Amino acid sequence: MKKTCLSLILAIVSTLITGQTSIDLTFTAQYEGQNVSLDSILIENLTRPGILMVYSDTAISLEITTDISENPSSANGDLNVFQNYPNPARSFTNIEVYIPEDEILNIRITDILGRDLCSHSALCEKGTHKYRLYPGNEQFCFFTASSKNSIRTIKISNSPYAADNKCSLHYMGLKQVSNHFKAYEGIYAFPFLLGDELRFTGYANNSIDILGSDVIQDAPQSNSSYTFTIKEGIPCPGLPWFDYEGKTYRTVQIGGQCWMQDNLDAGSMIPHTTLMQNNGTIDKYCYNDNSANCDVYGGLYQWDEMMNYSTTPGTQGICPAGWHIPTIAEWTELITFLGDYPSEKLKKAGTELWGCSNDMATNESGFTGIPGGAFMDWSGSFLALTLEGDHWSSDDFGTTNGANRGLVCNGVYILEGSYDKHSAISVRCLKNE
Repeated sequence: MKKTCLSLILAIVSTLITGQTSIDLTFTAQYEGQNVSLDSILIENLTRPGILMVYSDTAISLEITTDISENPSSANGDLNVFQNYPNPARSFTNIEVYIPEDEILNIRITDILGRDLCSHSALCEKGTHKYRLYPGNEQFCFFTASSKNSIRTIKISNSPYAADNKCSLHYMGLKQVSNHFKAYEGIYAFPFLLGDELRFTGYANNSIDILGSDVIQDAPQSNSSYTFTIKEGIPCPGLPWFDYEGKTYRTVQIGGQCWMQDNLDAGSMIPHTTLMQNNGTIDKYCYNDNSANCDVYGGLYQWDEMMNYSTTPGTQGICPAGWHIPTIAEWTELITFLGDYPSEKLKKAGTELWGCSNDMATNESGFTGIPGGAFMDWSGSFLALTLEGDHWSSDDFGTTNGANRGLVCNGVYILEGSYDKHSAISVRCLKNE
């Protein structure tokens, strides 16, 4: 793979009252301050349904229809791909493709980097044709149908996915339909008008060929340039980040789980000499009572405060709505999914935050574990910043302790233990299924 900087120029054509105009969008990518080549860019129009995958070394010009409708292909009698069902796929999903005349129909299934997973090509008669797709172990992929004059793509999410299966596509026959099509929310073109909110997801490998990504959201009004700051991991489909308590948190999809990619830093700092209270507000400690440490490593929370004074495993606790404190079973699912040496796959690489050589850490999962240290109730002091990163679970460990999982400097193992509930450690939230 090339390691030179890639500049990808996308010319988007938009129709205005005064006539047709275009804007140029230029993309580059960096990893740890060094230029890297983009493998591909996923472009989503958040204002009106539309998804486009742009591959590296590609410059394209899109002619956008003057009539942007919910289902332009149906209205114009063109090639049409209807959104899959069930959605997300549950080991398989059904897809229907309409062609306006007898012709050769080509179907290509690709992963997020544009690599072929499976394909199908056949001479088809006019009408709606049915297919069943087994995405295999892909968390999401792209179904592209093309004929002599048209090409259409839809994005397919797959949850949960079958890790031992490969992608396969099966033709299910011709469907008899009326002249009026249901307006599925499909991806039939890439409609764009100036001012539309766009989301760009850039994919690139880091210096040791581990896949990473970054997400940028903007509503371009004129020629614009963007630089992706690549980090290991893939954001959760449809939710690359979210705002909570005045801060923005990135997400990462690991197996069938969607995790926060950052330690939680919600609430107001209180001195470590003050016990956290059930007072309707979120309290946190910052290492050495220094708020700058919370900015970098996140807050430290006592178990009861983290649980929002519940004792139910899997409770929301102080996490945002739709998220919860992970159970030990969910931590185990994460660790098991990663296989051998899970600690190194969970830890942020390099020595920027870790106070050791950290030479085995790859952050292959994108979890980006960091050593936020702890406040220990038994000693009344802070310890292990830059050396250890412990995270609460929502499970009790006896009456006075809460179970935790931790990462250590230069350690290839996962810490499995418990702390007194009056001690304070880091928190990661897990998205509800």
